[in-house]
Amino acid sequence: MIEVKVVRNGDARAAVREAIGQLFEYRYFLRRDQPVTLTAAFSEPVGDAYVQLLQELGIEAIWKSRPRWEGTPDARFNLLA
Repeated sequence: MIEVKVVRNGDARAAVREAIGQLFEYRYFLRRDQPVTLTAAFSEPVGDAYVQLLQELGIEAIWKSRPRWEGTPDARFNLLA
């Protein structure tokens, strides 16, 4: 399951918060009885602290880093390979 967010004006806070909330809501209502990988995709880097937060919550992340996509190890393996 993936949630895509635009980072506006370099402020990742709102995008990360929305992605976390939406991914947990989707999992709860749509996939409660099935294991699912949660991934957040962002239009630009969100910073190390937010990446760490996402990973601690069990959410992988990818982000656009011109000219390519970067991300957490599992996200890169699962989505970018």
